Amino acid sequence: MSDLIDDLSPLSYGLLEDVMQEVVSTVIFGKWENWTTDDFKTYCEKNYSGMSRSEIKNDNENGGARFYQAVDTRDLNDEVLPASKFRSFKDWKVEDFKKEYDEKHAGMSKKDMRSDKENGGSRLLNAMQRRRITDEVVLVGRKNWKHLDKEGLKDYLKNNFDGFSRSDLRIDNEDGNKLYNEIRKRGLLDELLPINFEDDSVKNWNGFSTADFQRYYKANFDGWTRSEVKLDEARGRRFYAAISHRDVVDEVIAPVNRSWKDLSDEDLQNKYNTEFNGWSRSQLKEDKGYGSGLCHVLRERGLLDKVVPLKVKRKPHGYWKEWSNVENEIAVLVEEFGDFPTTSQLRTGGSSLRLAIKNFGGLESVKQKMGYGSLEMELLEELVGGLTNG
Repeated sequence: MSDLIDDLSPLSYGLLEDVMQEVVSTVIFGKWENWTTDDFKTYCEKNYSGMSRSEIKNDNENGGARFYQAVDTRDLNDEVLPASKFRSFKDWKVEDFKKEYDEKHAGMSKKDMRSDKENGGSRLLNAMQRRRITDEVVLVGRKNWKHLDKEGLKDYLKNNFDGFSRSDLRIDNEDGNKLYNEIRKRGLLDELLPINFEDDSVKNWNGFSTADFQRYYKANFDGWTRSEVKLDEARGRRFYAAISHRDVVDEVIAPVNRSWKDLSDEDLQNKYNTEFNGWSRSQLKEDKGYGSGLCHVLRERGLLDKVVPLKVKRKPHGYWKEWSNVENEIAVLVEEFGDFPTTSQLRTGGSSLRLAIKNFGGLESVKQKMGYGSLEMELLEELVGGLTNG
């Protein structure tokens, strides 16, 4: 017999092995159709004691899978197999599901529960979904903040976004952005995401309301004039650019009512030199209420060309063909606006800069080259469209 087996091909040997296993199984188990319920129970206790139903079902080595199938076919699972370690949800109420979730699956999202078959998370989730109570029980996940009260939102923020600023939360593409919007809609931003207006690390004004700008001004520049804020290289320049871009200068920094008619020509010259030194005429005009007033009286007295000479800034030939020059020009705007400039902000750099950006591969390519990541395609298309249209 052994010589015959040795001469078998691998395929023939595999078929023979299957046949022998079937014969051995029949000897061990007998014919299932002749077994009584007690026979199945006795055999289960003798051979699969301590094993769960799923372990028996997946036991191919010791015949558990075949035994399970025979029991299941006869609908004898509850009578023969060990009791399921999972509870029956038949008479459960919402509070029972909440208790089970808190005790065994706290902090898990629906997605986590769906993949948790070992500990019954998937089974519990299915039971809740059939009753349509999942959102009342599972309060973790981007669609369930409406069930949290203020304290619940506060705890969720602390556990998942501790240390995040408003801006950090807004640009978070996972749960953060949606959580931010939920907090904003409820009018809880100041309570749950307060801004430290004296913090030097504030660099992004995107999440600021007009009231936030007013508080920031009060905390950092109280009593300063617009010109003084605008000339402050540390923080004032970027702050002024931000409120100017949002057209809220008048609301944030009240204009200073000053009369220029009593000042001599020399006093006007000194005012410009001490408070607006280096400013162009257009910059003076944009500084409503103070700089614009000075510009107006200088023009009336015929002193504008003397005090603020018109400067025509021309770049040397080939200037915009050098990458380092383009990079430096954009860096100035980055410093002014606190981040890589948007399409509209780039316009302040002039048409030559925008054309140079196009020559260096376009806005997205330039932004990546400068280490600011990828821009949205719509911004790129908007810039290219603007250049094409003149």
